[in-house]
Amino acid sequence: MIDYLGGMATTTSGSTLTEHVYEQLRAGILKGRYLPGSPLRLAALSKEFGVSMAVVREALVRLAEQHLVALAPNQGFRVITISRNDLIDLNDLRIRLEGLALQRSIESGDMGWEANVVATHHRLERAPLTHPGEPGTTEEWSAAHAAFHDALGVGCGSPG
Repeated sequence: MIDYLGGMATTTSGSTLTEHVYEQLRAGILKGRYLPGSPLRLAALSKEFGVSMAVVREALVRLAEQHLVALAPNQGFRVITISRNDLIDLNDLRIRLEGLALQRSIESGDMGWEANVVATHHRLERAPLTHPGEPGTTEEWSAAHAAFHDALGVGCGSPG
């Protein structure tokens, strides 16, 4: 449901329409609903989400800033394509960086850090990984997985 508060359109959860569309598109891209290289047409997405094309454009610009969507002149927005080598390189860098953050967290993390790691792991273990007949992981599992990895690295002392 959409509310209009102080001239700004929001969803019932309080997020802006742009944020809502951004989150839905991002999830759709990451789950493979929008395939690599496929066009993201403003008019079609506007109709799909029941919002203006300006809202969709703003959400797509945010996704382009995160390199999930590309904007080509005279062609519009498309879901980015990524090669196998790009994925291998990205994964290698992430493993190295997260490994270093974990090492530093173990060395300097306190009891509060350790308790948070245990608690987030507990939630991750109990989150449903998939739903029968649906592709990809559940939103609950993905959120718990991200929280667990955040908890592992937060004790390293690096801001953000």
